[in-house]
Amino acid sequence: MVVDGRLTWKKGLTYAANQILGGFVGLILAHLMFYQNVPVLLSVSDISRSSGTLVAEVLGTFFLVLAIFSLTTQKSNRTSLVVGLLVGGMLLATSSNMFANPMITLVRMFTYSDAGIRLLDGMVFIIMQIKGLLWLS
Repeated sequence: MVVDGRLTWKKGLTYAANQILGGFVGLILAHLMFYQNVPVLLSVSDISRSSGTLVAEVLGTFFLVLAIFSLTTQKSNRTSLVVGLLVGGMLLATSSNMFANPMITLVRMFTYSDAGIRLLDGMVFIIMQIKGLLWLS
């Protein structure tokens, strides 16, 4: 929303910081649920993602942001439904991991679970997500 001017940079950065904090709180809570099996709260992931998923990340991010912008511009009350269906469909039908959100990618770099992503791959994915966003600008 900062990109289209509906949100100031200050509010946008505050929102992003809170979203990242919330992601890490969620990650730690998820790890606490399984702490008796894996006594680790944070871990740097070593799960590699193939380069073929990079194109899917650009497209996934592009279509996700396009859908959100379009639906919010039309003041649709179906945005959450469409986003859920789009993300689920992309997970099932493409090679995308549907990180599609740099916060999710960042947090997944610090989990031991199969959902993790290696630090280097995560940084590349974030760049691909930004490219997907910039296609809309």
